[in-house]
Amino acid sequence: MAPFSTTGIRGLANIDITPEFMLDLGKTFGTMVGPCKVLVARDTRTSSEMLSNSLIAGLISTGCDVFDTGIAAGPVVNHAAQSAYDAGVMITSSHNPPEYNGAKFILKGGKEVGEKEEIEFEKILNSRKFTTVSWDKVGSYSECDSVSPYIMDALALVDSEKIKSKKFRVVADPGNGAQIDAVPRILKELGCEAVIINGENTGKFGRLPEPRPETLSELLEEVRTQKADFGVAFDCDGDRAVFCNEKGEFIMGDVTGSLIANSLAEKGDKIVTPVATSSIIDDVASNSGAEILRTKVGAKYVSDSVISGGAVFGFEENGGCIFPKLSPGRDGSMTLITMLDLLTDYDSFSSAISTLPKYFQLKAKFKCSDDKKTSTMKRAMERAKQEGKEFSNIDGLKFFEEDGWILVRASGTEPVLRVFSEAKTEERALELLELGKALLSD
Repeated sequence: MAPFSTTGIRGLANIDITPEFMLDLGKTFGTMVGPCKVLVARDTRTSSEMLSNSLIAGLISTGCDVFDTGIAAGPVVNHAAQSAYDAGVMITSSHNPPEYNGAKFILKGGKEVGEKEEIEFEKILNSRKFTTVSWDKVGSYSECDSVSPYIMDALALVDSEKIKSKKFRVVADPGNGAQIDAVPRILKELGCEAVIINGENTGKFGRLPEPRPETLSELLEEVRTQKADFGVAFDCDGDRAVFCNEKGEFIMGDVTGSLIANSLAEKGDKIVTPVATSSIIDDVASNSGAEILRTKVGAKYVSDSVISGGAVFGFEENGGCIFPKLSPGRDGSMTLITMLDLLTDYDSFSSAISTLPKYFQLKAKFKCSDDKKTSTMKRAMERAKQEGKEFSNIDGLKFFEEDGWILVRASGTEPVLRVFSEAKTEERALELLELGKALLSD
């Protein structure tokens, strides 16, 4: 079977993720949570409708009633599973190229399945002990609109009239993905002058679906050409949003996440973020009196900690933000809405960012087969102990220096090891990155 990755199950469409396999996934999830009401949504990949139909058949065979909302972003599914349905499934492979596909499984309350549920899921799938109901107990199928209720509830959390008064000009890039419907509607509702690029449902992508500086040249240039207030881009399933300022300069997700945290958190509040996030958030929390809870890298870990810790906000450096007042899942469109709300208090996007302390973070990655990851990380830990380094092993190894830190960790989605470094000067960050590389060397 295609194993659970850091987020959901993914693989090559029609090779790893076949209609037959999706049928079994539907049966598995239906056996695990049903019979109940399940919302199903999908992204825009050419294989998504085919795979969605197979999964729906599997769910119905276990007695689940399926509500198909069609193309919609992942946050819509999380919100619906919290507010109106018992569970949800999002057919997507997130930021992977168009030849990939997969599924994310959402439990009642809007939380993505965690490690405990994954074990149960795989046990059912591998044993093939599926619930099979009689002909008169099979579930029903109907189509629905879950996007409109989501937008209504999301906009209720901000001062829409204040946002409208600013008449923001925004360039938005859904990447031909699942946000092609909701984002233009949201911007219109908030009185923004919207310029949409890569907004058509082509089944393929006008740019790579991972929204990174090297994939967003069109967005950055369009912001400068249009003299827009800022630009925003989404990954394919729409649960992450990244931004550029009015100068067309890309802003990292841990910077925008820290900016949002600064606008939301008060004394005593808790903010959740992974070990790889910039120390900017520690400075923000120190100023506001909030508490930072660090987790492993991955949306499910952040979400679990937001729920268990009663946090007001959670975020990742890749642009994934969680707003528990709306749902416990990552939410790209709510990130956009919240950014518009907080920017009403500033003259520009750049002036808002200038209120945050500045750090330099560098990253590198090395190819490493899955069977060698454990031994390589063990060797790095032994070297660190020999050198007397202070470290945390929440996720990988994070080494603390007086003027910065180094993180080395194994990727949960690729056969690579990642190295992160951060310091207050670029020169020192580079020195720390080289130290991290040395810890992993043979």
